[in-house]
Amino acid sequence: MFDQLEHLGINVPHEDRFYPYRSTFDYDSYFDKSELPDAGEKSVWVARHVPCYVSVCSNVPKFEQPKCFINASPQRLVHDKLQYLETIADAAFEILKEKFQYVFDQLEPENKQHQAVKGRFVSYLQEHIVIGFNSSCYDIPLVKAHLLE
Repeated sequence: MFDQLEHLGINVPHEDRFYPYRSTFDYDSYFDKSELPDAGEKSVWVARHVPCYVSVCSNVPKFEQPKCFINASPQRLVHDKLQYLETIADAAFEILKEKFQYVFDQLEPENKQHQAVKGRFVSYLQEHIVIGFNSSCYDIPLVKAHLLE
């Protein structure tokens, strides 16, 4: 994308070519021993991990303090976390849109080539990095059924 901007004569300094913002989250759970599946030939169910809270933090201005969501419903917990991450991503986009206003100004007047590059640039600015603490081994498996809902 930055090569395409350069091809159009728009130079973005090298240090500004890295997305500066990120968010992180971490779930915690409790053990629920009710309504467990029957034991199998080689397995016994002791408890289910049920999500009970998730904390989220970011380096986006105005979202730098950790926020904790506690809810009795795992589905609501996942929903609230995702909504909050969307809010953070929107705030980051607004900051970056203002920072890169000079790029948008140079893409005017719009022609087909400018429009395509502008669309890619906007998509880049709207992407927000989210990192989970131990998420691939624990957090995502913990809530994946609720993510699909």
